[in-house]
Amino acid sequence: MSAPMRVSRPLLIALTATLALTAASYGVRAWRVAEREAQLRDSAVSRTDPRPTNPTAAAVPVPTSAHAAPPAAAQAASISAPAGLRPAMPAAHQDAMASRLAPPPVAADAPPPPPPPVVLPPPRFRVLGQYIDGGEARVIIAHDQNVVIARPGDALPDGFRLRAIRTDAIVVVRLANHEHIDIPLGNP
Repeated sequence: MSAPMRVSRPLLIALTATLALTAASYGVRAWRVAEREAQLRDSAVSRTDPRPTNPTAAAVPVPTSAHAAPPAAAQAASISAPAGLRPAMPAAHQDAMASRLAPPPVAADAPPPPPPPVVLPPPRFRVLGQYIDGGEARVIIAHDQNVVIARPGDALPDGFRLRAIRTDAIVVVRLANHEHIDIPLGNP
């Protein structure tokens, strides 16, 4: 059998003092939390009853407007972390560094968005057919009550120019904005 371990007297005194101080610090913390909760309860009572019930409640400022009242989360944080103790950890959905970050820059007056592009109407003519005359392709186009025979490069009604003739469609260019439009042959 081994001999029991002996602890020196100074070490025993230091351990006992540490144990006593630890117990006392827990007691002081519990007392501070209880005192803060009582102050919050008294201030809540003083908000509903204009007459203070105890002198400490009269010293607590009472907000007068709805937006000046502290949020419930701030009250809960102040209950869990009374003055002089370590502050409570922020909730998971909050930014822990928010108080240390610089405020976001104020956006200067942004220029208004550009106006939407003007949508021009589609061509009001239809292609009736095409043929080849002397090795050059031509198309027959109906516009309102008129029939126009055109070849590439010719001006068409309503500000269009015939750009190209293909086997399945013609390509016209709107002169106002140089937009290329394909019009299939035999379109309704």
